[in-house]
Amino acid sequence: TTPVTFRGIQTANCYDSNEQMVRSFVRIPPSEWARQQRMLPQTGLLIVDCQSEELSLCDQRVTEALSPLLIGVQGFSPIGMMEKPSEVKWDDPKSLVAFGERYSVSYLVWARVQPSYDGILSDQVPPLQRAHARLDVRVIETGDGSVQWQYTDDPSGIGKGVRVLLPLEAPGRRFSPEDTVIKAVVSAVGEEDGNLRSGLRNWQPE
Repeated sequence: TTPVTFRGIQTANCYDSNEQMVRSFVRIPPSEWARQQRMLPQTGLLIVDCQSEELSLCDQRVTEALSPLLIGVQGFSPIGMMEKPSEVKWDDPKSLVAFGERYSVSYLVWARVQPSYDGILSDQVPPLQRAHARLDVRVIETGDGSVQWQYTDDPSGIGKGVRVLLPLEAPGRRFSPEDTVIKAVVSAVGEEDGNLRSGLRNWQPE
């Protein structure tokens, strides 16, 4: 059985002389009780928050590229994924709690990806396309909207995330800017034993 930790719990003891016994009292704040009810299912939902000035860089393939984040997680039971709803923000606890209540979910794996296409490097032979993808991931508890775990991948050191290069074409195929961006997103997610996926997979609730 997994132990349950109550936050803000208050206890008191008093001696009942009539019964000649000690009575104990426990008070759980209403907000904490509501949080416990939210957390009991131990479910998790992946929120895909794609942000780009070019809408074509945030297509369905980005969502699919982020789906491996849920593979093998141990801290909760994944129930699916969705694109970020307009009414919820990752830094607004009130909206996060309301979202958790609406969808009956305990945790959100919030993946904010910021893809960018830098164009063609014509000085390369053959010419190459360059793209970046910055990925910030948070595990958010919907009981109170608190961040339980987070990871940022920005190896470029300039705030743009992972950089990839892709040729304009290969035998029998031509690569679009969107193809280059997807490769960057996949690289940001990384391998199963990479820092992001292994850290998320092994994370456990308090």
